[in-house]
Amino acid sequence: MTRHFSSLLDAIPSSNAVLKTPKETFPPPTILPATEQDIPALARIHVTALSPNLLFRLCWPNQTRQYEAVCAGLESVFKTPEFEWWFVKAVNEEGTIMGWGAWTVRPADLGSRDSSGTLSFLFPGLMDGVNGSSDEEEGKIDDVEDFPSIPGLPDYMHSHTQVILDDWLLGKKHVLLNSLFVAPTFQRRGVGTAILR
Repeated sequence: MTRHFSSLLDAIPSSNAVLKTPKETFPPPTILPATEQDIPALARIHVTALSPNLLFRLCWPNQTRQYEAVCAGLESVFKTPEFEWWFVKAVNEEGTIMGWGAWTVRPADLGSRDSSGTLSFLFPGLMDGVNGSSDEEEGKIDDVEDFPSIPGLPDYMHSHTQVILDDWLLGKKHVLLNSLFVAPTFQRRGVGTAILR
């Protein structure tokens, strides 16, 4: 009996040994410029990547309306002539967009950020009442889910983010990473790292 117990103990790795499961490897994505034709996929990734975030769910409980607002925001940003945008997408071998990133290049002499520009697709619906902001007619609620759980929270987030960005970056030439989103099904595969490289 003692011999049997001893052989069982010998089979257990020592405390210094580490059992490792082989890490699954994935082929690296191809990084390409994103175009206006990619907007529906970019918006879908934006919404699904943020859906686990409770703060964003408080701001925009209706994902369909958020998706529509993000599409509209991205369309306007793609057409913003006042400063340069870099949009890239990570694509797998099948051509599926796995994630995307957006940067702005701004000269030092550019004034305060336009609230309908840089952050409009991060805080969708601020200008058109999609999230239940002050543009909605008082007392007219067609769908309660269209409104944020905490009225005014999206506007508050946007305005305070704007103040911080202006404080840090106004009057300085800079490149700003505005967005980096990876679709939940492709997370933890090196997609975000590939986009940043």
